[in-house]
Amino acid sequence: MNRFIDLFLVCSQSVKPCTMVLVTHCQLFIKQLDERELAREKKARRLKKQAKEKPIFPQDKQKCRWSHFNKLAADMMFTTVRDDAFPFIKTLGGTLENNAYSRHMKVIVPDGVLFGSSKAHKDIRKMLVEEHKLDGVISMPSGVFKPYAGVSTAILMFTKTGAGGTDFVWFCDMQADGFSLDDKRQPVEENDIPNIIKSWQKRNHKKDNNRNSKAFFVPKDEIKDNSYDLSINRYKEVEYEEIEYEHPLVILGKLRELEGEINQDLDESETLLNGD
Repeated sequence: MNRFIDLFLVCSQSVKPCTMVLVTHCQLFIKQLDERELAREKKARRLKKQAKEKPIFPQDKQKCRWSHFNKLAADMMFTTVRDDAFPFIKTLGGTLENNAYSRHMKVIVPDGVLFGSSKAHKDIRKMLVEEHKLDGVISMPSGVFKPYAGVSTAILMFTKTGAGGTDFVWFCDMQADGFSLDDKRQPVEENDIPNIIKSWQKRNHKKDNNRNSKAFFVPKDEIKDNSYDLSINRYKEVEYEEIEYEHPLVILGKLRELEGEINQDLDESETLLNGD
C-alpha cells in the first residue's frame, strides 16, 4: 500500500486528477472484493468442498486481485490497477454500481487537486460538487506519508449520486495524527484524529459555522464562486492578536538612551586601550 501511495503522490504532477481519483478508488474497491474472495476460499478449504458462490475473480483475472498486485513494484502496481483491475471492475456492472462502498467514497489526493488552476483540476472539483454530493474535505499535514512521500495531502469524502446533491461541505484541518511528521514517524502525544471522528459524527451545518475553528461548513454557492477551490485556507478565518506599540517618540527616546550607553562603553574601552 505504501509503495502505491508513494508512486501515486510522486506522479500527481503528470497524471490527470480524474485518473488519480479513479485509480485510487479502484484499488480500494478491489481490495474489498479480494478480502471477500479470500474469506470465501478460506471457508471452502475449511469445509473441504467447493463454494457454491460464483468466484468474483475468474481464473484469468487473478492478477487483478489485491493480494496479487500488492506484491508488485510500485510502477507495476500502478500499471496493473490502471490497465487491468480498473477495466475488470467496469465489467462487474451492477455489482459495482449497487455496492454501498462505491457510493460513499473517501479518496486521498495531493493538495494540488484542491486548488490547482489547470482545466483538469477545476473539472474534477466541479464534477464532485455539481454532479455528486461532496460531503467533506480533511486537509492533512505534509509528512503523514513519510518516509515514502512528504507531499501535503487531503481526504475527499463524497457520495456518488450522478445527480448532484452538494449543499454544505464540511472542512477540517488536521494538524497532527499521533506520529511525528519526519521520516521516523514516531508516536507523539498530539493527535487530532479522535476529535475529527467525533466532529464528523456530530457535524451540523447550522451550528458548525465558526471559521476560526478546526472544522466548519462552507455553503456550495461560496465554493462555486471561488472556482470550486477546496483548500481549507481559502475559507478559514485567522484571528490576528492586536499588538499595541509605544509611540514612535518614546521608541526614539529609548534608542537615544541605548546609544548613549553604547558610546559610554566605547569611551571606557578606548581609555583602557590608551592606558590612561
